[in-house]
Amino acid sequence: MKTRRTQPRELRRRQLIESTIDSIARRGLAETRMADVAAGAGMSVGIVNFHFDSKQTLLAETLGYLSDEYYDAWTRARENAPADPLAQVEALIGMHFEPRICNQRRVAAWSAFFGEAGTRPTYQALCQKFDDEYLAQLVDLFGELIGPGEHARRAAMLLLALWDGLWQNLLLNPGGFSAAESEAVCLEWLHGLPLAKSGR
Repeated sequence: MKTRRTQPRELRRRQLIESTIDSIARRGLAETRMADVAAGAGMSVGIVNFHFDSKQTLLAETLGYLSDEYYDAWTRARENAPADPLAQVEALIGMHFEPRICNQRRVAAWSAFFGEAGTRPTYQALCQKFDDEYLAQLVDLFGELIGPGEHARRAAMLLLALWDGLWQNLLLNPGGFSAAESEAVCLEWLHGLPLAKSGR
């Protein structure tokens, strides 16, 4: 059980990380400063330095926070959906475009970290923290829908690429597809797969 002493510390850290996400979305990684994060959270730079000993630590923990948040949402989506494989994939598609996960701030922050991952092993490791697990789960689900083997793996990879590409479209062209339209695109693709409609 958390004590009153630990709760404010965790709350402040979360507020600082959310402020970091805001700053990254507005300024990018390179231009985000500890002073920007402090101002956005309504705290002093000293408080930021107390919780995070450097900008790189703050950025790495922000990426870890985003990664864990996405994993938790993925897990809940599967737990709350019927066991049927088609319903499971539909739930994961819906989760990917729900406002708490898919919003301009978070998509911009994810994009910024992805852009740096190739040259920063720490970011690369955090970005890929759960990727193998996501792919494996989708391969299993598509194996039940269209049969196991390479077709299931390709379908899983295509869905991952599809929703990531739609995220980029939402970021670069916010007046284009909405999150709801992006979700509909993924669902239309899913329902067009052979045997997918008979998976219920």
